[in-house]
Amino acid sequence: MPGPIPTRQAPDLLRARLSKKIDELTAAFDREASRRHAMRDRLAQVDPEVLLAAIDCMGSAEKAAAWLTSPEYGLGNEYPLDAAGTAEGKERVLQLLWRQNLGMFPPAAGGA
Repeated sequence: MPGPIPTRQAPDLLRARLSKKIDELTAAFDREASRRHAMRDRLAQVDPEVLLAAIDCMGSAEKAAAWLTSPEYGLGNEYPLDAAGTAEGKERVLQLLWRQNLGMFPPAAGGA
């Protein structure tokens, strides 16, 4: 097995760079965890009928979550998650999913 890759940088400089990169990576993980937590809270507030319809239409919970949290042309570039917050918006979202399920137009990039 080959040994470590030789480097021209001083060990102290390498440790400092590594420490900085680890800090950046940890901060990125923290931001992602925070974003996921906020998204989970928002998705928990969506009408279950809309969630199930989105999962059925998109083919997976992951694709449904992506679709619900992306601007949708068929809703005037409104997020389906936000649109579904009212009775009228919920109907618009369900109609859009129904049409996509029938193949009347392809789903958004986040969809199936």
